[in-house]
Amino acid sequence: MATLKDLLPQIPKNELEILRNLNSKLDESKLTEATAKEVAQAVKEIIQNWKTWSKATVAAMLLIPNITNALEAYSPETLNSIRAEITGEKASKGEPTAVKTEDFSQTFISGQSQIINKQVILEKISNLKKWISENKTKPFKLIITASESRVPNPEGFEQGELAQARGEALKTIVNNLGATDIEIKTLIGGPAWDGKDKDDPKYTKHQYVKVSIVIDTESICNIGKISKEGEQGNVMNNFRTYNEYLSGDGNIMLHTGTIPDRMIVLDKNNKITHDTGYVATDKTNTTSGYEEWYYVPIYVLKLTKLKTNKTVMGSNVETLKVTSYEDLVNKMLKPRAKQGKSDTIDKALEELKSMIDKGIKEFVIYKVGTGDLKVEFMNSKGDSKVQVFSPVGKTGFDLTGQCTRK
Repeated sequence: MATLKDLLPQIPKNELEILRNLNSKLDESKLTEATAKEVAQAVKEIIQNWKTWSKATVAAMLLIPNITNALEAYSPETLNSIRAEITGEKASKGEPTAVKTEDFSQTFISGQSQIINKQVILEKISNLKKWISENKTKPFKLIITASESRVPNPEGFEQGELAQARGEALKTIVNNLGATDIEIKTLIGGPAWDGKDKDDPKYTKHQYVKVSIVIDTESICNIGKISKEGEQGNVMNNFRTYNEYLSGDGNIMLHTGTIPDRMIVLDKNNKITHDTGYVATDKTNTTSGYEEWYYVPIYVLKLTKLKTNKTVMGSNVETLKVTSYEDLVNKMLKPRAKQGKSDTIDKALEELKSMIDKGIKEFVIYKVGTGDLKVEFMNSKGDSKVQVFSPVGKTGFDLTGQCTRK
């Protein structure tokens, strides 16, 4: 790919001004809660207009960290599309994943296809709308799954027709949710009808109507190693630097280097199933500049300041209780190490001492020198998303998938 210097002369003057404005609005060093609206507008401008801009402008966006980081955080699909446009490569995709499912079975009378119980309908639709509103940048489709047992249908419905009719009735209800597509799947399952109790659970468990929100998921195993270099999450995105749905079963290998990051795996209900806590897979060394420290004061300070942020923290995040400032310093230094001079370290130590003087005696730390972590995920058992949090410094990390092949 050409360098930014090569591309600038090729960019039309009006688009060059657009590029400069976007870079300014998305400047990570200036991001605060007050700028959230401006960031959202800038990302929206890219989403709506990038296909109309020159190829030189679009290629230049990939070389400007402020822009690529914002798209990675708020609209990774757009970033993937831009990369595919410039490189000619298509992003690897895994199998579609149902990320939200609602059961509408009780909204139908047995043997009928008319929808009843409007209150339940409103509740179910509200639950679907909530996911959609929280995931506005994710294109999605709806799959209506209508299943029958092998108990004979009432008069007027051949086998399979009742399920299809219910699916069609439900489609008219969910048709305005903004899905790119609505698909109806009908199933006939369970044991053969024995002519006895039609309400036997062995039959009724195969009688249901469900609506699932489905998205195309990236398979971490298909795209190879994912590397992030020199990135830091920002307050507007709860310090997330990676947030993707997963497909398949297997393991994710996490390498964070000497700066701590945290990786979690979430299920379809956004409950955490795996949590690494904050971890630096490598110990500090001469190249890191903090070789005398086991826990780097700057990192401890930053993590401790975020202690009340429930999104960034979790039950696996480790803390350290101390009795005094001297006790804290001794526990952060490596055994027999002598504290060196550093403006950035000294400033962090001053803040830590001030916190202790105010009565704070518990500090957030992180696992050190663990080597690459292996975290299991099983899409087949509900695991559906991986997130990485990077609130400390210009970090870098690698994710590599090791999936079970079927």
